[in-house]
Amino acid sequence: MKFLGTGRLRTVILTLLALGIIGVLGAVFFVYSGIYNVSALGQHTQPMYALIDDSLRASIRLRASALEPPPDTKTDWRNDGLLLYQAHCVQCHGAPGVAPDHFALGMTPKPTATMEMARSRSKQELFWVIKHGIKMSGMPAWEYRLTDQQMWNLVAFIRESRHLSGADYQRLAEQAQPHEPAPPQSFDRAGAGNSAVAKGHAATHQYGCVTCHVIPGVTGATSHVGPSLEGMADRAFIAGVLPNTPENMIRWLQHPQEIDPLTAMPPLGVTQEDAENMTAFLATLKADREVLP
Repeated sequence: MKFLGTGRLRTVILTLLALGIIGVLGAVFFVYSGIYNVSALGQHTQPMYALIDDSLRASIRLRASALEPPPDTKTDWRNDGLLLYQAHCVQCHGAPGVAPDHFALGMTPKPTATMEMARSRSKQELFWVIKHGIKMSGMPAWEYRLTDQQMWNLVAFIRESRHLSGADYQRLAEQAQPHEPAPPQSFDRAGAGNSAVAKGHAATHQYGCVTCHVIPGVTGATSHVGPSLEGMADRAFIAGVLPNTPENMIRWLQHPQEIDPLTAMPPLGVTQEDAENMTAFLATLKADREVLP
């Protein structure tokens, strides 16, 4: 800025500083005044919706590009994929000739229709969304609930649904043969890190523990049903009934109501591996510090 005199340079700097302060104050006022209406009855503006949608598509495209889908012959869309879709997806996304449930029609943003997903997204992109979910949209991550094979079967069904009429869908649904779901098993926890503590940190979030407990290092709500887990590693007992050992913590995470029938903590279907990793993470929660993976 040599071409500016000292006085003019000072004026420019003070002006930029003033604009920055005004911007910060405006943002604070916008957040805490309650002026923004968060009601789901109102729509996003079209520019805001376009910005969110473009960002979402670019993010998914970038992260899904390295995935390698299995051959079509290795997936089962007619039976397993359809049954999984009926159990977990049709409620929000609908199906050929089938409307979403009423609650989904009231969501903002609205869940994408199946036919649109099938036409506009690749196999890799569909798999990535199913496995990882999407923040702030209501789309859950299924990584801790379905196997990779089940998710590829789901992808195969979604892709095939673009060719189905409502009558086709109903006929296939009537022909599908229900079967026992695959038992919980070990998964390759994408992005969770290699250590047991890192995997336990991710699992603690994915099993929804933060909806009832304050957990150091896990972002969530500020009001909770259960006690804070800060200092969990230093406590003598788990829930006041079990000596705080790794073996007992694993038992508690998997079968809380078998140990204490009066507890409000529900059984969450925690697998053995996830319980072991969550126990490793909880063992880092000392009273005097937070240990993050």
